[in-house]
Amino acid sequence: MTASDERELLRETVSALVAKHAPPAAVREAMESERGYDEALWQLLCEQVGAAALLVPEELGGAGGTLADAAAVIAELGKGLVPTPLLGTTLAELALLAADEPDAEALGRLAQGTAIGAVVFDPDYVVNGDRADIVVEATGDQLIRWTEFVAEPVTTMDPTRRLARVRPQRTVPMGVDPVSPTPRRSWWRSSRSARRPAAWS
Repeated sequence: MTASDERELLRETVSALVAKHAPPAAVREAMESERGYDEALWQLLCEQVGAAALLVPEELGGAGGTLADAAAVIAELGKGLVPTPLLGTTLAELALLAADEPDAEALGRLAQGTAIGAVVFDPDYVVNGDRADIVVEATGDQLIRWTEFVAEPVTTMDPTRRLARVRPQRTVPMGVDPVSPTPRRSWWRSSRSARRPAAWS
């Protein structure tokens, strides 16, 4: 089986889970819930698909997949307008992997789906900000782990993607975000120039 075949199988698996567990009524209910997503579906995505583990190397507790694999899963969830914490968690994994010494414990928790991740590009608009367990700030060429923080939800135009205003209380420097030709680090650096999510302040 080629990588393309495996990716198509991955996409079909996610599509089947969405069709079974995320009809429009369930999606609306998830959006309006306290967490903003269906926790049971998130658990299925992590356990049956390994959605949160795709980008994490096997030696760090992940599946050792590719950016294309992760993109396929995110795209399939997007088709069904399914709210999940996958985007913010994926960005947090990429940030942690960009460090010289990746935090294996944090990556393992993110890969298992037992922790939710977020990356701070703009502290006023942080995806997963009000439900994140692991937060990394990207400031210039620095990566900073926020070990304690406060978060305040903000109103968004996209109910499938919750945003929050987040402020640090205690931080730990992770070091310089290195320039690297590896796909994960290259993609991570380019993602930092993306426009912030649309929101009403």
